[in-house]
Amino acid sequence: MANEIQVAVDATGVAVVTLNRPEKRNVVSLAMWRGLGEIYRDLGRRSDVRVVILTGAGGHFCGGADISEFARVRNTVEDAHAYGEAGHAATQAIIDLPQPTIAAVHGYGVGGGCGLALACDLRVGDATTQMGIPAARLSIVYSTLDCSLLLRAVGLANAKLVLYSGRYFPLADCRAMGLIDAVAEPVVHACPAVAAWRQGGARSAGPRRGGAARRRDRRGAGGGGEQRGLPRGAAGLPGKAHAHVQRTLMPPR
Repeated sequence: MANEIQVAVDATGVAVVTLNRPEKRNVVSLAMWRGLGEIYRDLGRRSDVRVVILTGAGGHFCGGADISEFARVRNTVEDAHAYGEAGHAATQAIIDLPQPTIAAVHGYGVGGGCGLALACDLRVGDATTQMGIPAARLSIVYSTLDCSLLLRAVGLANAKLVLYSGRYFPLADCRAMGLIDAVAEPVVHACPAVAAWRQGGARSAGPRRGGAARRRDRRGAGGGGEQRGLPRGAAGLPGKAHAHVQRTLMPPR
């Protein structure tokens, strides 16, 4: 994973996590899934980090999982389970981060890359942004956790459209559905949320207080700690919604 994920923290407390495989549209290998989880857990323990931006090097945010390695790293039931655990842990680490999180999505943010963006509090795009989940076209089952994040962001009708069609949606559609929250050019440096942090507008509250509020929001109306909606910590959906997601969005095995 050497140099495939870069982390930089500036003097104002803005951390930028960059997926750095531009020659492959920043697709995420198994080693990178594991590395992302470790990186976000470490950032969450740092008192000098106030906000974390996730982005990609070159012209794209993230093209999803690196399917070219599947024959090697997912060729048994045990390997497939371990792979799923690594992806889940990375997404959950972003969700659980005490500090605010932003995905700066330029170019493709698709498949597992879309899931990483949905795990963040805010998603900022630009004119190049395209997002979608091609799992249906690839005969891949999208995880329950990522489905729950999609449902919460865009609603049931749009979640069906994204999952059933397998399409890549341009910026205007992403904005209309809720996949993208704000537009900035260029996407990282002009991000309005980061600008607010740099100007000190959120410093009175501090990231830890914000993190507590985020965790309360993720628990949703369904109750307390373990009931965050879905098994294994999926965000913001009570148990009844979990069953509905499984029936409606998940294809039969």
